[in-house]
Amino acid sequence: MFAEAISNGAMRFLEKVMLGGNRINDAGMIAFANAIEPTFHNPSALANLKELWLYNNRIGDAGMKAFAKALRPNQSSMGGLMNLRDLALGRNRIHDNGLSAFTEAVRIGALPKLTDQLLICRCTCPPK
Repeated sequence: MFAEAISNGAMRFLEKVMLGGNRINDAGMIAFANAIEPTFHNPSALANLKELWLYNNRIGDAGMKAFAKALRPNQSSMGGLMNLRDLALGRNRIHDNGLSAFTEAVRIGALPKLTDQLLICRCTCPPK
């Protein structure tokens, strides 16, 4: 329902979304990612969003990969959440595969305004 409201543009003026501790898990994160991914009908869902807190939500690699895909710029879009400055992902279940997908998206130009804060602490990333 929340993802549907995002993709319908009902939340396009939001600047801050705090969803910490809601047990979103991978399925919820995939739904959120699909909602923010730019499309022909909705090229800029949550275009004004500056802060996104997703800590402590049981998000794993599948959710993180979907999120990274939604953020990636491509030939027809600059990617999702282009004005995001602050992202909190700590206390989730993100491992190497999910973090690698996110890192690659950022490397190719996702989240160009992410300058204030990126928290990925206390995830269940295995030691190398």
